[in-house]
Amino acid sequence: MKILSADPGNLKCELILHEEHVNSLGTLHGSMITSLVDVVSGIAVITHHMCKDPLSVELNTSFMRSAALGEKITICADVIGVDDNLVYASIHITNEMNKLIARGGHTMTCSNKTFKINAI
Repeated sequence: MKILSADPGNLKCELILHEEHVNSLGTLHGSMITSLVDVVSGIAVITHHMCKDPLSVELNTSFMRSAALGEKITICADVIGVDDNLVYASIHITNEMNKLIARGGHTMTCSNKTFKINAI
């Protein structure tokens, strides 16, 4: 994976799909897509400079279309919200024609912060 740009709260990467990224049908494996959502959004949170060790609270991925062996995909992650306890990121993965392959949402907390938990 190659980082194309990294700004506070934003990360853009590209990846050319090889054998280790695809399933038995030769298309991008769903678990690889979910891993990209997790990793790229986590790095975007780190670039935001408010969290050095993000921990997942919720991770979701929606699959729109396939991508084949040899294709180049782009993965973009943006921090879309920060509150006292949580950080929220939005992720989209596109092909070379800018068609949406998958999108994701990632809610994280930070292991390097002490959060106050309110009792119910």
